[in-house]
Amino acid sequence: MKNVKWSMGKITSFFLLLAATALLLAGCGGMASNESADPNNMQPKTGVGALYGSRDPFTCKSTKAPAHGAISADQARQYVICGAEGETGGALYLIEDVKTEVGKSRPFNINSDDYPDIDPSSPLYPVRGSFTKYQCFRVSNTAIASLNNAGKNCNSADQPQATGVCYRTTFGDWRCGMSDMPHLQLNRFNIPPPKQ
Repeated sequence: MKNVKWSMGKITSFFLLLAATALLLAGCGGMASNESADPNNMQPKTGVGALYGSRDPFTCKSTKAPAHGAISADQARQYVICGAEGETGGALYLIEDVKTEVGKSRPFNINSDDYPDIDPSSPLYPVRGSFTKYQCFRVSNTAIASLNNAGKNCNSADQPQATGVCYRTTFGDWRCGMSDMPHLQLNRFNIPPPKQ
């Protein structure tokens, strides 16, 4: 009889372990069920960087994933980059060494979530991380030495404690952004632009 009880205990333990493994693989209770980030989603906007002597800014082919569930840290990273890079006001903005971490979701708060395109029925995900931002100006190779800025046409600042949020729009697109307010001001000047 002892042998039967022992066998039943082993069988019960085995089935509990099997059930727990199946739940983890199915993605219950975490980000395991998320769609993985598409490594080919980010693509350079070709031709722009050449004007600045830098690499091209990245854009995202799609910002729809994940269609359901939590956003992954890698998806958030891609959307932060695509949302931050590009030409604005006569300058090219790029970010490098981007790291992201995604927190637990929270519901929409009408008093603090002031995003005009947000879907209020979808949860928001806090993000934190770090990056270096660059502001670059078009390269000028004029004969006047004071205007020749090739290789020293950018300013930058580290953002070591950046925070922000990822949310879904009413069209089902993700928007992610983060910044480090105490370190927002550019503090390195006349430096080379980021290269590929």
